[in-house]
Amino acid sequence: MIPYDKPVRVLRAGDDGQLRRTDTMAHVGNKMLFSITADVEDGDLVEYELPNGNTRTIRLINVRHHEAPSIAPRDADHISAEFTPASLPQPVAAPRFDLPGLHPRISGAAGSLFQSGHYRQAVFDALQAVEHRVQTLTGRSESGRDLMGKVFGSASPQLDVTKAAGRNAEDERGGFAQLFMGVMLGVRNPRGHGSAVQDSAEEALEYLALASLLMRRLDLAESRLP
Repeated sequence: MIPYDKPVRVLRAGDDGQLRRTDTMAHVGNKMLFSITADVEDGDLVEYELPNGNTRTIRLINVRHHEAPSIAPRDADHISAEFTPASLPQPVAAPRFDLPGLHPRISGAAGSLFQSGHYRQAVFDALQAVEHRVQTLTGRSESGRDLMGKVFGSASPQLDVTKAAGRNAEDERGGFAQLFMGVMLGVRNPRGHGSAVQDSAEEALEYLALASLLMRRLDLAESRLP
């Protein structure tokens, strides 16, 4: 199993020239390794913190997707990338567009993309924000459905998102475990890797509302952490 143990930030210029930022996990060595579900491509800038506290910026080159044979463990699939030193372009203030009623983290991750008509990317970034928050709250390096299954899929989940009590809490816990896993598998993943999936404004807003619901349940879970 590849230890995706370094929080990194991927930066990519959008059609409007603004830098889009996505938080994910990686393994940094002679090459940079990502989960197979990570949205990275040639030319992306990546930032990460060095042991001395400074921030290093690199540019990805020769990005390759490696899918293991069916008999290999599922987590053997990964993305590798070579990299060169880089510097950030001069920052340009991006207009923030808030989506009323949605969780601030979802509005912040996806609002400007939604407003500019990039509906598929807005949905993807919103669910990346959900995934990254689960990783941050739990300290886990897995991603996607595997992450959500390990965090929410047991009788004693690592994060408790339930509001009900007794038997109803058991049902709610199981239902939300399926929601967290399902939204990664059925919504987030098909919109990664340069996907041709396109969403209408109405569909995207519905997906963002679902991401907002999950993010609010993570607020509840965080409030219960020791």
